[in-house]
Amino acid sequence: MDEFPFLEPPPNIETHGLMKLVGDDEFTAVDIRLLVSHYVETIVKHGDGTSRAALPEWSVEDPLTPLYTVVFGDYGDNAPAPRYRRAFLGLRAEQVRIEDEVPAELLERVSPIVFTGDQLSRPPQWLGGHGLVLGDPGDADTLAGFWNLRSIGVSVAFWPLPDGGKFNAYCLEHLKQVIPTAQENGEIFGPELWRFEWPEGDREIPTEIKEVLDEVGARPTLGPISDWTWSQPLQRPSVWSARSRTVLGTVEDDTWGRRRMVFALPDHPCVGAQMRDSWLSHWIVSVSALSEYDNPGYTLRLPSLPDLNRWASDVFDPIDHVRLNGGAIGIFKRPRDTRLKFPLAQEIRGGSAGSAAWGPHRRDEFGGRGREPDHPSDGRPLGMPNVPASGRA
Repeated sequence: MDEFPFLEPPPNIETHGLMKLVGDDEFTAVDIRLLVSHYVETIVKHGDGTSRAALPEWSVEDPLTPLYTVVFGDYGDNAPAPRYRRAFLGLRAEQVRIEDEVPAELLERVSPIVFTGDQLSRPPQWLGGHGLVLGDPGDADTLAGFWNLRSIGVSVAFWPLPDGGKFNAYCLEHLKQVIPTAQENGEIFGPELWRFEWPEGDREIPTEIKEVLDEVGARPTLGPISDWTWSQPLQRPSVWSARSRTVLGTVEDDTWGRRRMVFALPDHPCVGAQMRDSWLSHWIVSVSALSEYDNPGYTLRLPSLPDLNRWASDVFDPIDHVRLNGGAIGIFKRPRDTRLKFPLAQEIRGGSAGSAAWGPHRRDEFGGRGREPDHPSDGRPLGMPNVPASGRA
C-alpha cells in the first residue's frame, strides 16, 4: 500500500460476514503456494502438463510500470515476494516480455493477478459495466477506479488516453469480447466506457474504439467513476469465495461425559497439494444448528457480537479462531484438517429476568476442563463476559 497507494479500496467498501476484520490478529493474506502445489501435483506432474500461466515482464524504466502492475500483477523483489514468483513459475508459466505493445494473447492467459482469483466466484447478484476504463495511466485515482471495478467482477481493460498506446490491440480485442448481445429489436446497448471524470462538453470517444463499436452498431454507455459508483446495484461490492459444501455433524458425549459436536470435513479443493502450516491458507467452516431437539441445556445460537469472538474461541476451543456471525459460528481451520470437533456451549439460566447466558470453560491446574460457576446476568447483556451493558447487538 505504501508503494502503490491507489490500491487502497474506497472507504465505503466493507467485507461482511465471516471475513469481517474485528481484531489485530486477523488473517489478512493467503499464500498462493498451496494452490500452486495443487496444480503442480494434478496437472504439471501427473496431468497433460499444459499451462496457460504467463508472467508478463517489462523494463522498470517503462512509464507504464504502475499500469502493468495493476493489470498483470508484480511480485517485487522484497521478501517474501521472490518465493511466490518461483512458485508461480513452477506452473510452467511462460515469461512474456512487453516491449513495443502488450500482446492481445495475454487476455487468454493466467497472469499472477488472475491466478489470485482461481476457484473464487462472486455471489449471484446483478452485475454490469463491462468495457473499458479510459484515463491517464499515471493517475492514482483512475488506477484505483480500474482496480475496484475489476475487484467486484466487472470485466474491464485499461485504455491509456489518447490512443491506447501499447495497450491498443489488447484493449480492442477485449472490447470485442464484452460487447453485449443484441436485443430482440436488434439494438445493442453497451459496453461501458468509464472515466474518472468525463470533461464537461467533451465526451468524444477515441476513433479506434468508435470504429469497433460502429461495426456492430453498439451504443456505449459513458460512466463516471466515483465513490458513488460502488453504491449502485450493478457495481455493489461483495465477498468472493470458493464453492461451499455442506456436511452434517453429530452430537455425542466424550469419555468424560461432556457434550460435543463432531464434523467430518469434506475433501479440500486443493487435492494432492502439500499442506504446510506456514502457507497461511485456511478453511472457513460455518457451523449452524438445524435443530436443538434432544440437546437441552446446550446451544450453538450465540449472539453475533464481535466483542465475544475471543471468548467464543476459548469456549469452543477448536484450535483456531472463532467468529460469531448471525445464527452461525465461523471457525478457521487448517487445510490438512479432516475433521472438526468442539464442546457445545452450555446454556445457563439465572437472574430475576430469566436471561440466558453461556458458561465459558477453563482448564484447571491438572489440565482437565471444567465449567465456570453459574452466575446471574449481573446487569450485562445476556450475562456475557467482558461485554458492557451498552454493548452493541
